[in-house]
Amino acid sequence: KVALFTLGLVLWYGATQTVARAYTGQSMALYMARLMVLAEVVPPLLVLGLPRGITLSRQSPLGRVLGLLLDPWVALAVWTAVIIFWNIPAGFNASVVSNTAAPLLPLLYLISSLMVWSVVLRPLPTVQPAHIGSRGWFGLSVLICTTL
Repeated sequence: KVALFTLGLVLWYGATQTVARAYTGQSMALYMARLMVLAEVVPPLLVLGLPRGITLSRQSPLGRVLGLLLDPWVALAVWTAVIIFWNIPAGFNASVVSNTAAPLLPLLYLISSLMVWSVVLRPLPTVQPAHIGSRGWFGLSVLICTTL
């Protein structure tokens, strides 16, 4: 678990804090590869690297917030909104041109993907719903959204 979490942090650092960030402005392929690493590789490594047995009360303020954010439909809505917004020309142009939007895109990709992967992998079972119905429909919805 420590190795997975560490690998996730190293990949996150490499994609956001190194010279790779500068090269993405010159190559669309590198730009997209960087976003895919942040959206599809780093989040599951970080979630799988969390220690098991973390117990949070659903009634605590943190438990309520995480329960809401890790609801399958909330996670799907946030993830879909991030993907759609940054793939329309205005959002994409803002991420490439603006100094304030450029660091925001990778952060939003990472956060929304962490939400999605946390629904799938359930690292906090005490605050996440356990019934397979919501998770099954969630998986089908994510599959449909990614193919569109």
